[in-house]
Amino acid sequence: MTVSVHTLKEVDLRAAARIYAQGLLLEIPPGSKQPLAELIQVMQQLLQQHLRSRDSRQIWVATKNGAPCGILDFYLRGRRLHIRFICGIPPRQGTGTQLMTYLAKFATENNILLISATVSSLDRRAMSFYFQHLGFQRAGIANEKLKFDLHFATIKPELLL
Repeated sequence: MTVSVHTLKEVDLRAAARIYAQGLLLEIPPGSKQPLAELIQVMQQLLQQHLRSRDSRQIWVATKNGAPCGILDFYLRGRRLHIRFICGIPPRQGTGTQLMTYLAKFATENNILLISATVSSLDRRAMSFYFQHLGFQRAGIANEKLKFDLHFATIKPELLL
């Protein structure tokens, strides 16, 4: 089933915060050690701050049948776009892939030359999503002092369409 996508709005805050929090807890290693309820509150505050800011960051919410099911957080720098976070709940239902298609269309329409992301070598799920499933290329590796690598992933938007 196809998702619809819109920019984060005040009415989305609680549901978007829940998706963001659940996604952070799915990361390997987890993107947070806080309990889900506490993390939802923190994420809701951060998302509310974003709504008040005027920076180049954008947050999109995906819905299926009117119910929020995914989130995409990214920012623009010139003619490049960097993904901060992407998640579909429940996972592995195609929501992330559909969000990436929307992102590629947006990038193409706005003359964005490159889409990038940073992916932890420990998160096999994310590594597979970016590199095997979507076809991102490795553009470099940063060795973290946390005993894992961060892979810099890039792709031209038109390759996602």
